[in-house]
Amino acid sequence: MAVDIQPPQAPISWDHTPDNVLSKTKEAIATSRTLQDKVAALSEADCNFGSVFLPLALSEAHLDATTEPLSFYQNVSTDEKLRDASTEAEKLVREFGIESSMRVDVYNALLNAQKKGEKLTDEEQRLVDKMILDGKRAGLALPEDKRTELMKLKKELSVVCTDFGRNFNEEKGTVIFTREELKGVPEDVINGYTAAEGSDKFAVTFKTPDIFPLFKYAQNPKTRERAHVAFENRLEINIPLLTRAIELRRQCAAILGYKNWADYVEEEKMIKTSKAVIDFLDDLEEKLRPVGTKDRDTLLKLKEKEHTKLGLAYDGEFYIWDYRYYDRLFVEESLSLDDALVKEYFPVDVVVPTILEIYQDLLGVEFQEVKGNLWHPEVQQFAVWNANAKSKDDFLGWAYLDLFPRESKYSHAAVWPLQPGFDDENGRYYPTAAMVANLAKPTPGRPALMRHDDVVTFFHEMGHVFHGLLSRTRFGRFHGTSVARDFVEAPSQMLEN
Repeated sequence: MAVDIQPPQAPISWDHTPDNVLSKTKEAIATSRTLQDKVAALSEADCNFGSVFLPLALSEAHLDATTEPLSFYQNVSTDEKLRDASTEAEKLVREFGIESSMRVDVYNALLNAQKKGEKLTDEEQRLVDKMILDGKRAGLALPEDKRTELMKLKKELSVVCTDFGRNFNEEKGTVIFTREELKGVPEDVINGYTAAEGSDKFAVTFKTPDIFPLFKYAQNPKTRERAHVAFENRLEINIPLLTRAIELRRQCAAILGYKNWADYVEEEKMIKTSKAVIDFLDDLEEKLRPVGTKDRDTLLKLKEKEHTKLGLAYDGEFYIWDYRYYDRLFVEESLSLDDALVKEYFPVDVVVPTILEIYQDLLGVEFQEVKGNLWHPEVQQFAVWNANAKSKDDFLGWAYLDLFPRESKYSHAAVWPLQPGFDDENGRYYPTAAMVANLAKPTPGRPALMRHDDVVTFFHEMGHVFHGLLSRTRFGRFHGTSVARDFVEAPSQMLEN
């Protein structure tokens, strides 16, 4: 049933130009910096929760709500200039984040407010604890020369990480095969490949709908090997960036007094230390290795049988590019289950609305599609409400679905929490989330179909969307998926089933 109520918050406007992406980012940063200056100028007597922690938390939330959509364009826009501006905007925000985290004057105001020992709610106390911990982790207790060195390292690390992500999104590589080399790959997949210029060969991109069926179905092990090696080397340009990032992280951890970067990262997670991670993984490996060895032996026998049948040389080894192919064969033989036939039951134009219906029934919500001028014609925009909405108080937020591959788009599946939900002096600020995926597109004479894995992934990612939409916190920094990183996948993993 259509909701005949005007949402209390308008959706994001997606009409930005490269120039105003940067100008709006700079304006938002300037507003946040002015607020920090005001807090830093408070006398010790004037520092309390309401004058220090609260305005800083709201400023942080409003900065995120403004700048996250502007930084998002780099992952989805077809306009190269807009993507570049978006990347530069993210660099500006990252640099400002480093600058903000290193402000001793603001940290002193936080400490002065904390000393007041005010009676706080649980969420307010958590805000205080987290902001104080942020200062410690930023190195604000260090001597000035060490803080200066740390800021320099962090700013370089920020640029390296942003460039790494841009290269990931801009990757446009292909690997070329003849039809004979693609023997075994389903015809509908081959029909989706583009012809290599000036030949009768096929150019296979590294997008999921193109490359993964090749790993699973190509009979020729040389084809799988060449595809795997090309896929794993598609971002060779990032090797020096990764090497530099590792070194910068090592230096930052050493200055902050951590044994290694892993200890620094795990401190904010549920597991707390890198030793606990290693102990957990060692215990897991000990328990799973016998199972893995048995499975490998089973698949190796399948490989020997397949090579004999096809007249191929067999060397007794099981390579990484063998796994998806023989895992598929094992499922087909042991369960009589053919993934290529199963996906006939999952046409995209049926599955997507059906999953939305399932979530609507399960969680008591309603999706209402709202047409608009979005970043791409294929994107869908939804206002999300409680089921049987009676008033504007039943509004939950905005959601976007960007489901199909295109050049220079983020190449996997993920959800961006574009705007957090939080309360400010004007009332409720509602969340916005965007799901980005790369489902197969229809080909001539055949509808777009989803592998079972794709359906599971869709349920998973929609779990992140609802984690954001149904979360209700006062402060934006605790909203939705802004939880410990070793917990954030748990709700979505449960909702896969």
